[in-house]
Amino acid sequence: MSLLSIANRISLNGRLIGGFGLLMVLSAGTSVFYNVRIRDVRDNVAHIEQASVATDTVSNFTRHLLLLRRVSVDYFRSGSGTDRKTTLAAFEPLDKSIDALREVVGPRGDVLRSGLSEYHAAFNKLDEEIKKRQAALQAMNASGIRLTNTLTTVTLELGAAGEAALPAAQRLEQAVQALRAVVYRYEGTPSAGDLDIVTAERERVGRELAVVKTLPPADPALAKIIAAMPAQVEKMLAATDQLVGSAASTNQTFAAQVKSG
Repeated sequence: MSLLSIANRISLNGRLIGGFGLLMVLSAGTSVFYNVRIRDVRDNVAHIEQASVATDTVSNFTRHLLLLRRVSVDYFRSGSGTDRKTTLAAFEPLDKSIDALREVVGPRGDVLRSGLSEYHAAFNKLDEEIKKRQAALQAMNASGIRLTNTLTTVTLELGAAGEAALPAAQRLEQAVQALRAVVYRYEGTPSAGDLDIVTAERERVGRELAVVKTLPPADPALAKIIAAMPAQVEKMLAATDQLVGSAASTNQTFAAQVKSG
């Protein structure tokens, strides 16, 4: 018996009930299918949102860390109070975001927190070294200017009086200026070559000072000024030693901070 014959034997009510039942089954199946798909889409959207938040959090932390490293270099080079404040301010967004970062990256956040703490400690050490370097630089400036002014007066007076100590005083003045120049250069960028030059110029200052001391001028007032010069020279030499040592120490501490970052 064909399907058409069977269908023709079904009453109208049966056909209506059967069609309605089939329609309900199709509707229920379609509803279940779309509910599952909608839930999948919703879950995917939530996952994308979480991934987006995580990406933004990590990106912001990285951006602030790079900014901190850049301004730290500026402070290391200048030692200025303004650059110091900028560096301290650059730590704030990192300190505030480290907890949120921990929630995003999980256990790796503890490693980042530890690294940030080490960077804080390294900067504190660098900050102290820079303060020492700036103090030594100020002492070097003050003693160097004072000695330079004295030598300018002495060479003018010796020249006017035709004293035999003039050539030695002029060489001493040149040696002092050369020493100051190389120490300033070393303070900016410590190098073994400049350190050797510093040693050589210190020795030259000592030699020329010794010659000047053996040729006292006839003028008592000028002789008194020259007699006071060795103390000024020693003060400047002590300041140069302090600045050279502080510059080397600061450079090493900065290298350690860069490594920790």
